Amino acid sequence: MKRQPLCEIELEVPCGEENTHPVRVGIVGWGEFELVWTPCKDWLGPFVLMAPCRDWVRNELPEKFHSDSEWRCQLVGALAKVSAPAVPALIEALKGGDWRVRLASAEALGKIQDPQAVPALIEALKDSDSDVRYYSAWVLGKIGDPQAVPALIETLKDWRVRTASAKALGKIGDPQALPALQQALQTERETNVRSAIEQAIKKVQRRNKR
Repeated sequence: MKRQPLCEIELEVPCGEENTHPVRVGIVGWGEFELVWTPCKDWLGPFVLMAPCRDWVRNELPEKFHSDSEWRCQLVGALAKVSAPAVPALIEALKGGDWRVRLASAEALGKIQDPQAVPALIEALKDSDSDVRYYSAWVLGKIGDPQAVPALIETLKDWRVRTASAKALGKIGDPQALPALQQALQTERETNVRSAIEQAIKKVQRRNKR
């Protein structure tokens, strides 16, 4: 069964020697594209299958996808506007490739806040890039799923991420985080981080008094 595109983007593509024109391309999945519309269809009718622009989308666009990280970041931005249907593609984008693409994917998932992204975001807490780890912790706090709590407790030890982790644990409000937050407060020396931990402790305590 043919999958429907998650969204459409407009691209200026080559079509023949020294000619370009806009086309609409459907994003079916992360790195999967199909031509939705080309003006060549109006010009060539049933012979549109021979259009050079169609060949470019089919053969050259995947190459552009793999070689141009800036374009992949723009693609993530387009997917973020689609909301929940785009989450599987954004999860794939979060798993590999350029750190800027992974960071953009974490930020996009933060806008959508879909729980199905939680396992991938938990895994991203181990990312080699600290910005990706930081935003993954922040997004997990926004989603508020308790299954993220054990992993966020571990990242209280990550000095680049610990502030975001403390805030996320405060937002989730699960009491199992309380001992770890209290222990982190005892050893923390930086004022802004201590403040984040204190606020998280208060939020957890407040929520569990209800």
